[in-house]
Amino acid sequence: MRNLQFAGRTLAMIGAYMSALILGTMVILMVLEMFLRGLFSSSIHIVEDLVGYGTAAVLFLSLAYTFISSGHIRVNIILEKLNSSGQRLLEIICTLATSFVVILITWYSARKMLLNFERNVTSTGMYEIPLWIPGAVIVAGLLMLLIVLLIHLFACITGSAAIVSHEQHLQGE
Repeated sequence: MRNLQFAGRTLAMIGAYMSALILGTMVILMVLEMFLRGLFSSSIHIVEDLVGYGTAAVLFLSLAYTFISSGHIRVNIILEKLNSSGQRLLEIICTLATSFVVILITWYSARKMLLNFERNVTSTGMYEIPLWIPGAVIVAGLLMLLIVLLIHLFACITGSAAIVSHEQHLQGE
């Protein structure tokens, strides 16, 4: 189980590092764009498109890391009132429900990405970016979250140390 949890944490960290790299690149592009516009009255023209796609990439690639680091918003008012077996049962139910929703969103996003690939759909900006590329990043981020959720669910069901502990949630860590 420890190897599985390590794999889940590693996968989440990869997504977080990719998000940080994309975010840093976005900042550099925006500063460069401001510099070019201010000093040379020129533009790169693609920055707005790239920053838009980058924002989506950062959001989706960081979902798994946000989950394992307890960075998501969670209402603990019910969880605090339950004993440990009740907390575990509620955690299993909530993780199952969340996994189901993530599976549906991932399925729809993957179908849309493949359709964009098959039809060679591109953005409408000055530079025609194939829309399957940002779609693939969204699907990758959702798959990372789904894998981490399933590892967490397995750990909760087997009674192993969960990838995210109840104590972390209750203490706000």
